[in-house]
Amino acid sequence: MTPPSYHSLILLSCLWVTLLFSATEVESAEKFDFARSSFFQLLIGNWQSEGKLLGTDGKEVFIKEEWKGSVAEEGVFVMEGNRLLNDDKQAFRWTVSFNSSTGLFEALHEVKIGSGEVQRFEASVSDVALTMELRLTGEGQSSIVVKDSFPDTTKNTLVSEVTLTDSSGIPYLSGTVKHQRVKSP
Repeated sequence: MTPPSYHSLILLSCLWVTLLFSATEVESAEKFDFARSSFFQLLIGNWQSEGKLLGTDGKEVFIKEEWKGSVAEEGVFVMEGNRLLNDDKQAFRWTVSFNSSTGLFEALHEVKIGSGEVQRFEASVSDVALTMELRLTGEGQSSIVVKDSFPDTTKNTLVSEVTLTDSSGIPYLSGTVKHQRVKSP
């Protein structure tokens, strides 16, 4: 066996460096940095929320929340807090992650008190428009859709438009929840 030539070693070294940089670029492209996202940066901190959903039957659901948004060590975005739905107290947690296999965002909503229910939403995020749409598709045409946006220039108010539809696709509960950033003293 003859030793590799000088040119072969240089070519092999160049190929190795190219592969190394390519692997690094693919790895970094697959990760999403929530701390650098224009939209998620705005959600970091403490918030208080109030709103009302109106049913087609005329019944109202009043919502009051206190929550905190943060980037977790696992590289996900977490919104965690407590809410009051009419008289029902709930501790909740939203966990938003980026699925590098699909290139899409996913959000898990967990109710920690009471039902302990966990729901998986698909999420569309725009760092340009500063919006997020969360969508859970259920049986038939049933769904829950939450559209979040910052309506003013201060970005201290987040508005969530909420719509729940039944299995035939007809909305049966909808309304708005307004979130206000809690200012530090």
